[in-house]
Amino acid sequence: MKGVLAKQFPAPFKGVMVGNGVTNAVGDYALIDSIDFLYGHALISANQYAAIINACPNPNKPDSKCNDLVNKAQASLNDMDPYFIYTDCFHQRHPNGSPCDDSSFATEYLNRADVQAAIHVKKTKWEICSNRVNENYDGTGESMVPIYKFLLSNNLRVLIYSGDSDSVVPYTGTAFWTSNSGFTPQGDEWRPWSFDDALGSQGVAGFVTDYKEGISFATVKGAGHMVPQFKPIPALVMFQRFLAGQKL
Repeated sequence: MKGVLAKQFPAPFKGVMVGNGVTNAVGDYALIDSIDFLYGHALISANQYAAIINACPNPNKPDSKCNDLVNKAQASLNDMDPYFIYTDCFHQRHPNGSPCDDSSFATEYLNRADVQAAIHVKKTKWEICSNRVNENYDGTGESMVPIYKFLLSNNLRVLIYSGDSDSVVPYTGTAFWTSNSGFTPQGDEWRPWSFDDALGSQGVAGFVTDYKEGISFATVKGAGHMVPQFKPIPALVMFQRFLAGQKL
């Protein structure tokens, strides 16, 4: 990144978009953020939610009672796809696959020699969840917020977006860290953003908060972890506007 900014590499880098990304900031991907998501989507009862809040005063150091209640609450997702809660879980048949996805057709297609030649990749074995990165990279688990602030300090734009139906990296945690990292809201907070559909009518795509520092946080209504998979038109509109330097 520093090499790009120093113009050591010919990359016309203008900014970054990060979708449903784990940031590891305080509160992001944490216990209470997950429980807030479940309760906000009617996946646990008001009594369950209250019991967990009472039993987990320090979510970073949960005791056995807290863990038991949380595990029971999260069991409500057993027959759902955690990456998109409005889909039933079709359990993966391949041992290296991601939860609830049947990637057998994609695996067969992307391992065809003619397909790999057409997309200009070296001959390789494609897997939906490969461990090759983990085998060669040790993550520190530290917060990514300083990285975002570094990008912003170099006049690069950042768009953080979340499908609001993903329980794996829930929008609740992302909303928490973006609003608690010292950024200054600009204009109306949590305003709706819209798009024109194929029939020419306008629909609300989600909600967005812009910050003066050049970072924005947006949700995509009714989308799961992989936003373009579930909401391709709003995802395309979001991408096009970001590239054009326009607000959502």
